Amino acid sequence: MSNISYTDVLVVGAGPIGLSLAIQLKSQGFTQFRVIDKTDEPGEKLITSISRAIGVHARTLEVLEDVGVTPSLLERGKIAHTASNYYNSKLTYRVDYPSGCDTSHVKYNWNFMVTQGNTIDVLHTHLSKKLDHKVEWNTSLVEFKETDAGISAIIKNDITGELETINAKYLVGCDGCHSAVRKGLGIDFPGKVYPVKWVVCDLDIEWDIPHDDITFLGIKNAYAIALPLAGGGEGRFRVTMGMPLTEEEKKDHYEHAQPIRGGRFGKEECVAFFKKLYPSANVKSTPAEPQQWFQVHCRMATTLAKGNCFLVGDAAHVHSPVLGQGMNMGIQDAANLAWKLVAVCRGDSSPKLLDTYKQEREFSDTEIVNFVDKVTKLVITPSRFIQYARGFVLSRILKVTPGRRKLVSKVMQLSVNYVGSESPLVKDKWSGSKGVMAGHRIPDPIVDESSGKRLFELIKGNKWNALIFIGHSPSAEEKAAAYEAAAKVHENYQGLVTAHIVQYGNASEAKPSPLSTLSDQSGVLHQVFGVTKPAIYLCRPDRYVGYRETGFNHCFDYMEKIYPSFMATGELLYG
Repeated sequence: MSNISYTDVLVVGAGPIGLSLAIQLKSQGFTQFRVIDKTDEPGEKLITSISRAIGVHARTLEVLEDVGVTPSLLERGKIAHTASNYYNSKLTYRVDYPSGCDTSHVKYNWNFMVTQGNTIDVLHTHLSKKLDHKVEWNTSLVEFKETDAGISAIIKNDITGELETINAKYLVGCDGCHSAVRKGLGIDFPGKVYPVKWVVCDLDIEWDIPHDDITFLGIKNAYAIALPLAGGGEGRFRVTMGMPLTEEEKKDHYEHAQPIRGGRFGKEECVAFFKKLYPSANVKSTPAEPQQWFQVHCRMATTLAKGNCFLVGDAAHVHSPVLGQGMNMGIQDAANLAWKLVAVCRGDSSPKLLDTYKQEREFSDTEIVNFVDKVTKLVITPSRFIQYARGFVLSRILKVTPGRRKLVSKVMQLSVNYVGSESPLVKDKWSGSKGVMAGHRIPDPIVDESSGKRLFELIKGNKWNALIFIGHSPSAEEKAAAYEAAAKVHENYQGLVTAHIVQYGNASEAKPSPLSTLSDQSGVLHQVFGVTKPAIYLCRPDRYVGYRETGFNHCFDYMEKIYPSFMATGELLYG
């Protein structure tokens, strides 16, 4: 007979996604959760291992910065300032990330390369040492079933063989593309296998391409992505190389991304293959074991939630390594789900709030998967015409600032939004056409030029923030209405929502109050948010705009529907 225990949330999988979810939960003061993983505790071998996930995009760095992880992560990797494409060793286009981002609206206007092993090590160290929450390693999910109270799961300590029954309200599968949670729920994982075989290796490369460049290389029937890597010298790159399957290999497709039979590539073969793509490069391999070819899938679970169970990261979606979107999607899945789990488990909100995870992330994840699929098809096509056409069209798009910004913003996941997702959390009562729409990422402009402080630094923490704009030239009545709205937010939702009075010009003229006052001396906040008259923006804990309104007539109706348990005293209905 197994032991029986209770918790609110059981997280299965402690890769970068499960660890990110755990950090999000603990950073919000939530402790009633457990994290299990069937592997050993990560160590030096994981840090030095060759992994496929390496790119951490701007939006992910924002998410991790809000929970205190990004500074440690930045010590482990390398910044990439540009991305280029070469076909037959000829440059077809190059884009630099700073020119692709409006630097006044995003702090990380470049891409960041860090190995998945380092990412896991940083996340695990942060969770276990700084937040004092332990992962249960060498622990497998044996089986689970849904109950009236949530789920009942049997887990096994793989070292001692001891079984334990955990009764939990919610189960979250962060256990990768072969997810036991997804299979246990009977959720289909439809998709396809690309008729391509890939291999990953670390190479030291001397060439005429900048060492901080993400480089796409192509010839007919072969291609590679070279990502700059920290450590081992200036010219160290993590290289993913691919080529179409032979006709014989096409008959032997695997259901999952497993190595092609007999497909090991030694160091010399890796170097020779890369030299075909860029003959003038001086390439030497780093000490490494022969690598196996693998195939890549493009799949999306038919649903991200069923009952009291949720799928996050690769358990929900997988795709090719082109553009490096997968791990970033998963970390943002976790950020979307975490604050909702906390609100529901604490009794602040109805369980219906959790339905919005499925609505929002299925919408955005599907869009990203489709985008990566289209780009992957362009990369792997053997057609010389398509390859040249790709370079010709992209080079012209990237010469135009709007086109360049749109593409870079999409790759860096800054443009991911929930508009059109049918989520009830996306509400817009705006009287103009300007500004950041509900459902979009909150911009992060520099608010204080003298200190360089950005908006996210002023509204940090996993809480809601109400930006209450007084407007350019408000009347006495409009000022009074803004202060009254701010005071009501502070009174009704103290501890949940931080109210900020945003004053155009010098904040020292603002009416004294216990509320936060943001001085918009340059007017950048009013400009970015499209404000000229009194207005309110309700910003979610995951840094998306939930609601915006010109005036303050309906904003409390919005909050009341999400948090009906908050009373006027600010106390919780369920403490």
